[in-house]
Amino acid sequence: MALLNVVFRQFCWPFIGVLLLTLLSAVLGIAMIAYTNSEMLAAINTSYAVLPGFLLQLALTML
Repeated sequence: MALLNVVFRQFCWPFIGVLLLTLLSAVLGIAMIAYTNSEMLAAINTSYAVLPGFLLQLALTML
């Protein structure tokens, strides 16, 4: 706990930035799973119209 206190005291804004980016990554990962489940697995959708949305979310996740 002392190490976390030192890191937070000396590197407050970078630490908060890393936490926010980690949360954003988690949200995008969950969104990818939900989109894949709803549009590609559960629904019978054989058109290629869902592919751009999937690729966009994949690109956002990779950023």
